[in-house]
Amino acid sequence: MQYKRFNWPAIALWPNNSFKPNLLRYTNNVTDKACHVAGSATQVGLTQALDVMKRLLVAVVFFSLLLGCQPAQVERVSWSDELQQEITERITIRDPAKVRSLIPYESISIERSPCFGSCPIYKMTLYRDGRAMLVDDHLLPEEARRYSAEIDLKDYARLAQFVEIARKGSKKDEYMGRWTDDYFVTITVMDSQGGWSVSDYGQVAPPEVWALQQLLFRQYATLRWAGGVK
Repeated sequence: MQYKRFNWPAIALWPNNSFKPNLLRYTNNVTDKACHVAGSATQVGLTQALDVMKRLLVAVVFFSLLLGCQPAQVERVSWSDELQQEITERITIRDPAKVRSLIPYESISIERSPCFGSCPIYKMTLYRDGRAMLVDDHLLPEEARRYSAEIDLKDYARLAQFVEIARKGSKKDEYMGRWTDDYFVTITVMDSQGGWSVSDYGQVAPPEVWALQQLLFRQYATLRWAGGVK
């Protein structure tokens, strides 16, 4: 009995082709025997998978932005917040030099004008280094008297914080009441950028400015003034 010889190599390619992914060959030197000198092969299945992943990533980013899922931003700490931490750690300030370096205002002054009646007339200037200067009747050079005192650093720091609040609450440089028998209050603050000033006739400025006025009036009344020299 004779058996017909089976041509195995002809069908051996079938399982081999079905197992290996189809390759995209990028070369100009490919022969019929698939021998090549230099070239690269990219699997079609892998390329398609990467394309699907890319599309999925784009969709995730798009919907994240649509839903407001944005990267968290680092919140900037203001000088006032840093100052608050320094002056509330202990009863006394541990590092005065650091606290002074945090305060941007070199000086804070308040000036009161005459009125129809008995009104104090003066200009008081408080400095970051602790000095306090007062000139009574400053509008009359012959009558003016000069005084000096020292202001507590924590008090000056608090005033600086209120200056920041007043600046944000003030929309104008001057506020005027509708009557004519009152006095002007002018607050002037100096810093490295120049300064800021606001005038208030009749105490009609926004509450932030009014509160700063009251704190400065208190300093005028409670500081231990010395001198009185013309």
